[in-house]
Amino acid sequence: MHPDLTLTEAEIKNYALSEIEMMLRRFGRSLKDYPSMPFPTISDSAMYQNRLIFDELQYDRAALREEHDKCVHSMNDQQRDVYKTIMQSVEENSGEVFFVYGYGGAGKTFVWKTLSA
Repeated sequence: MHPDLTLTEAEIKNYALSEIEMMLRRFGRSLKDYPSMPFPTISDSAMYQNRLIFDELQYDRAALREEHDKCVHSMNDQQRDVYKTIMQSVEENSGEVFFVYGYGGAGKTFVWKTLSA
């Protein structure tokens, strides 16, 4: 979540109820099946989701580009090979799935951070 996102208790409660409702629906149930349980208000839920999406998309593209370029420049050969393979798949929209494994300290998190920057 965005670090500056401030929600009221009512918004947090409504969001939690919305999440619970979505989980229950996966199993063919609903909060409405439990009369004593509150039900999320649709308008609050929609407002919160739109606000959350808006806030989550407010990132500094220039800072991310700078971080990305710095990370790519700092990669070792193995990390760069993994990065290039994954980026090629993304650019070609090939839909491949990758599992990156290695011993601790191999730089898996660094590659993930670079890909997400």
